Amino acid sequence: MRFEVAAMRSSMLFQFLFWALAVSAPAADPKTANTSLWKEFVADPTSALLPDFSYSGYHHGEKAIPEIKGPVFNVVDYGAVPNNGKNASAAIQAAIDACEAAGGGVVFFPKGTFIINDDKMTTQPRIRVTQSRVVLRGSGSGIDGTILYSPAELQPRNPLQMWTGKAPIAITNPKTISPKTARVTSKASRGSMELTLGAGHRFEPGERIVLRLNPKMESNASFIAPHPWDPQWSSGISIHEIHEITAVSGNLVHLAEPLMLGVDNGTDWWVEQTHLLSEVGVEFIRFRGNWKQKFVHHRSWLDDSGWRGLEIDGCENSWVRNCVFEDMNWPLLIRHSRQISVENLELTGTPGHMGMQVIGTYGVLALGVRDLAGHHHGPSVQSAACCTVYHRCSWAPDTSFDSHANNPYATLHDLNEGGLELSGVGGSQFNFPHHLHALVLWNLNVLQMPKQPVSFWTMGKEHYPKTFAQVLIAGVHGVPLELDESTVCRNESPGREVLPKSLWLAQLERRLNKIPDHFRSYEF
Repeated sequence: MRFEVAAMRSSMLFQFLFWALAVSAPAADPKTANTSLWKEFVADPTSALLPDFSYSGYHHGEKAIPEIKGPVFNVVDYGAVPNNGKNASAAIQAAIDACEAAGGGVVFFPKGTFIINDDKMTTQPRIRVTQSRVVLRGSGSGIDGTILYSPAELQPRNPLQMWTGKAPIAITNPKTISPKTARVTSKASRGSMELTLGAGHRFEPGERIVLRLNPKMESNASFIAPHPWDPQWSSGISIHEIHEITAVSGNLVHLAEPLMLGVDNGTDWWVEQTHLLSEVGVEFIRFRGNWKQKFVHHRSWLDDSGWRGLEIDGCENSWVRNCVFEDMNWPLLIRHSRQISVENLELTGTPGHMGMQVIGTYGVLALGVRDLAGHHHGPSVQSAACCTVYHRCSWAPDTSFDSHANNPYATLHDLNEGGLELSGVGGSQFNFPHHLHALVLWNLNVLQMPKQPVSFWTMGKEHYPKTFAQVLIAGVHGVPLELDESTVCRNESPGREVLPKSLWLAQLERRLNKIPDHFRSYEF
């Protein structure tokens, strides 16, 4: 039974105030930690069950998101007029084009409402950022700040593919290349920061690579053991792990961040070059859609993706912060990117399909994403997304976080709050499993009693099966839970919080010997 909207928003408001007013405290000393998962990680990170999530976020969390001063390109100077009821997308695009031609800067939106799509027949976004060092900055995300309004939906090219509608604003790299490729010729353990490539590979320091895998169908089962592989999972295992090369020593390439998956057979693994936009930001803006209907899952393309907000595709060391997404059924998608920080977002208005989702990414760090609308799918990972951290995020009590199949892995839900109703996890059954190794629930506060018992592997048992290969739980508390322990790899301290209170902050402090000043507000 769904909570009344007012009660749910009251609960989420309380959660936000608690989050915002919390008193700072240092990360837990490993000697006082009460979880063996953490102690095992400190003793030997290479053999521990926990991956190292500390490399997530803008520049691996080591740098603060910058305050870009200029040059400034005011959209009003390019013909955009707030509050006039006319489509401003062409003028906004002109300001972005000028900013890109100048080598970067700030595209500035004064207060007021700017219409960015009013064409019900269009299938393509009207506003695109295609170069690095462009920041879209509004004058505040409140109702008296900057509002980018989409009164009309964007329909998919094929309406039968209901989930494929476009966002009206897209940050994407349009460059196509013939990438360098090379075989991986030796095994590498999870946590390693080195790969051995074939002779004559031609890769150089500073380049970005994607680690990929072409497994034989008979080897798929090794990724989910001891669970069985189902032959109808036709998509197989697909890996898309993005890294920066820091140095090259002959056939050995050194990486800027650790592997999140062990390379167990060099004959099936390879790397390919990729190019990414960088230093792109979106901040202090309210994105408003026009989704007003009662959501029905997969009823139509209007339900699934008619009103999207922002898409980031092919970026690194970039950010979205201090924004609101209102009356949208899919507010934010980050795809094929690395080292992205998302901070202080509010999803509000009419409940829809998706909240925030990451696909095929490495190192997305989401801090304080609050889903007050109550979207059907909570904070989501999909398609080999890895090293993803959701910290101090919240979602509706009658839904759940989401793992949308196509084998994401190494996902941390850290000090989050919401429901654990796993019937809300998604993805086509042909694309299972939902998640490979290391789905970590750390000090999750469960707000509402889910269907009991909570089971993370239910193939053949119910209409909405779940396939989570390795679930690691520490400090899940709130309402009493009955877990199917046979589907959980580790369940420590059920019903009460553990130390360290934040796994992400504890790992970051361990790596850097301090918590950076720009993350002090996230300490507890």
